[in-house]
Amino acid sequence: MRLDPGPVVGEGLAGPLTRSPVILLDFDGPVCSVFAGYPAPQITEELRALALDQVDELPPAMSAITSPHEFLSASAELSAELAQHIEAALQTPRSRPSRVPRLHLV
Repeated sequence: MRLDPGPVVGEGLAGPLTRSPVILLDFDGPVCSVFAGYPAPQITEELRALALDQVDELPPAMSAITSPHEFLSASAELSAELAQHIEAALQTPRSRPSRVPRLHLV
């Protein structure tokens, strides 16, 4: 999808929004403030701790991730079950879900 950052004269937002098949919103921006005041690296550290409650170790590349959404994507590459746990935690970002049984990856 190509975005044109220039102003749209005479049609407001209705024109670009109706022509766009997909609209992406940032969760700590002016439209949605789910993570406002809750830094992405802190959320990611909490997600990493949750993941380590589920599996013995994470691939080294996952330790460098600071974006919660990138961490979710990397979790999905590791295990669908792990990604489900991470996604559930993202849906309630200020509280970690209660401890659940460890996953056994094969």
